[in-house]
Amino acid sequence: MKLWKRICSLVLTLGLAVSLLPAAAFAEEAKEETSAVTGYAVPLEEGEAQTAYTTEAPTQQQAYDRIIAMKEKYPEGMRWTNDNYYEWKGGIFAGGYGCAGFAFLLSDAAFGDLPVRMTETFTYSQLKVGDILRINNDSHSVIILKISSTQVTIAEGNYNSSIHWGRTLSKEKVMQSDYVMTRYPCDHTYTTKRYEPTCCSAGYTLYTCTKCGYSYQDDYDYTIQPHTWDSGTVVTPPTETEEGTMEYRCTVCGAYSYETIPVLDPDFPFYDVPKDAWYRTAAEYVYHNGLMVGDNHCFRPSGKVTRAMVAQILYANEGKPAVSGKSPFTDVQDSGAWYYEAVVWASQNGVVSGYTNNTFRPMANITREQFAVILYAHAGKPEASASLDGYADAAKVSGWARNAMMWAVQNGIISGTPEGKLNPGGHATRAEAAVMLMKYLSK
Repeated sequence: MKLWKRICSLVLTLGLAVSLLPAAAFAEEAKEETSAVTGYAVPLEEGEAQTAYTTEAPTQQQAYDRIIAMKEKYPEGMRWTNDNYYEWKGGIFAGGYGCAGFAFLLSDAAFGDLPVRMTETFTYSQLKVGDILRINNDSHSVIILKISSTQVTIAEGNYNSSIHWGRTLSKEKVMQSDYVMTRYPCDHTYTTKRYEPTCCSAGYTLYTCTKCGYSYQDDYDYTIQPHTWDSGTVVTPPTETEEGTMEYRCTVCGAYSYETIPVLDPDFPFYDVPKDAWYRTAAEYVYHNGLMVGDNHCFRPSGKVTRAMVAQILYANEGKPAVSGKSPFTDVQDSGAWYYEAVVWASQNGVVSGYTNNTFRPMANITREQFAVILYAHAGKPEASASLDGYADAAKVSGWARNAMMWAVQNGIISGTPEGKLNPGGHATRAEAAVMLMKYLSK
């Protein structure tokens, strides 16, 4: 896309191109080929195919010989300006005026109708005789005649309004080129990237050449996948007497789906907790015991739980006893914060200990193993003998959390995921927190 934008920008760049033959010798033909606005490259029309591959690639020596053979017809100093146009066989551009056209003319002499490849990223060692360089801040085109370790020799048109053979460019100048166009076939070396099928498109593997950037798609998978719905938006809120409506949108294709929200249960007014949800009983428990509440009739079961929330929940469960003294944590100093007294109480009672840098990180989402450690400390750190070896990710449990996780498993507070994992470093959701709290506090 970047190169195509550059191609299109050339239509707005003066001084690009050239004509098939000198205007002085074939004035009428040149006049017919030249557009009303002179001095521009002419890109191919959208959808127009690039010239087919019908000519065998020359060696660099052959390319040089074919280009130099044109010197007799287009000698040093011959007038060549933006009035000269050439219709290119190489592709990308339909033709060009001035400097670009002369480069296209010599390129066709060397390569026939071999297709062209354009790249902005190249190394000096990749350059070959016959390659076209776009230099001088995207204002001048030249074609390479010879290459040494320190410089290249070029041929060019519309240089001081005439043709020149043999001017040199330093390696440094060459590497400042805006881009290079070559017609030598690439010995492709591909990298692959797999795109899986979605609800609206087939899956495929994208092969991209690391040398020239050419890419193609293959290995298609036409298995259409289910929609990927977002978390939903309430269109019509439910009440205790009227059903509501939830709208879901597919994040892939933009399709919509609608779902009826049941009337609210006066005893449990949350419409985002289905009656058959695995955490429904736990959500009812923490709600009715004043441990966790929702907002706007939403319990938000997939929402995260912060470290401050856990301290506040346990503090509320103890009846919110009066606290004295100051917080030992540098990031819990605002005595007016809603969690201040809860964190101070939890610290004074050995329920939380914070981090080694003397911070508590109240707003950090709590992990499952951190939650277990806090509950374990609240329980007085009893003996634990359960084994964690039956879980696939047991080795990921942190050393400081191992006893707490063993205790939590032993007492059914944590039972693992359906995949047989403890997910110790995963952030606990409100649904998971409700279940863990119910299993711990109701024992």
